[in-house]
Amino acid sequence: MKVGIITFYNNSVNYGGVLQAYALCKAIQNMGYDCEQISYENSISRILNRGNFLMRTIRSVLYYSRQTLNRKMFKKRHKAIAEFRNMIPHSSVVYDENNIKECTDMYDIFITGSDQVWNLDSFQPAFFLDFVLGKKKIAYAVSLGKKQLTTEELGLFKRKIEDFNYISVRENDAVELLAKATSKPIFCTLDPTLLLEREEWDNVSSVRLVEESYVFCHFIGDDGELRKISREYARKYKKKLVTLPHPSRINKSDLLFGDIQMKDANPGDFISLIKYADTVFTDSFHCCAFSSIYEKQFFAFHRLGKNGMGSRIHSLTSMFNAPNHFCSSADRRKLEYIESVEDINYAKYSDEFNNLKAHSFDYLSSCIATEKRNISFID
Repeated sequence: MKVGIITFYNNSVNYGGVLQAYALCKAIQNMGYDCEQISYENSISRILNRGNFLMRTIRSVLYYSRQTLNRKMFKKRHKAIAEFRNMIPHSSVVYDENNIKECTDMYDIFITGSDQVWNLDSFQPAFFLDFVLGKKKIAYAVSLGKKQLTTEELGLFKRKIEDFNYISVRENDAVELLAKATSKPIFCTLDPTLLLEREEWDNVSSVRLVEESYVFCHFIGDDGELRKISREYARKYKKKLVTLPHPSRINKSDLLFGDIQMKDANPGDFISLIKYADTVFTDSFHCCAFSSIYEKQFFAFHRLGKNGMGSRIHSLTSMFNAPNHFCSSADRRKLEYIESVEDINYAKYSDEFNNLKAHSFDYLSSCIATEKRNISFID
């Protein structure tokens, strides 16, 4: 039996996206199944990767020069990420919306997920497995990327998910949203990165990269205030400030930010930087996820302009009864607040987390193993 997964894998330079793609493949292989990523170049990524000639022509020379500088600066990092990505089992053929149906005979079961494959702001029919006919369709830990659906969006979901055999989502809010679109049971399961044991991630992690005691910052959004808080914290506690800038663009607030900037990090380096950090500051869900895997004290922040992202971070921090570590409001974006928050007590909630992990793993295994069996899952 062979399982095909479709997600944001092909040409991805996003650490979290690549690592969740690796993790889901690895988890399914651990169950004893043959599994690979379906290399799919969606129209959104094609536009982003190739650029738009007309837009480049219209934009100013200054902007174009900056983009050229960006490409040179990040070329080494993208190569390092690509080397890791290519180690993940994947189809030799790169499909697109015009020929994706050609892969249906290659796999017995199809899985979409994880990550924001069901975010309708970048709607792609293939991520709803529209091309699959007569075979099992599973959505695992998909994310909608938002907390509300319009009437039109709800109608689209009703049409697109009706023929799915099993559906699970990554956030509790998404369970309620999709329940309005279908009578099928919707379960909440862990992100694939949380399915693997810490020892498995140790095998992926690089060696320690920074010998000094340090605070690690990974911000995707361009929010100078968050950099300021992180810098104040590191200085007060006399820690090095190690930063990992945006993987594919230069944020203005990242210029000169950090004592050590890790511009050429690969996914193994990303894990290592979290693994050996004293404290983590981030607006990235997967940075939070790996912080929890390595039982780090972390502080998560809303990303500017991404209101729907809070749901997944809130779900994660709630697993460890640590919602105060999600700095979701203005009064929490202060050093005084951060210093007042109690440490996350991972030991106290380890049994509960391990149960969630076991249930998510068993749920996924049951989805793959049987077509008609009723699945019992504790959400």
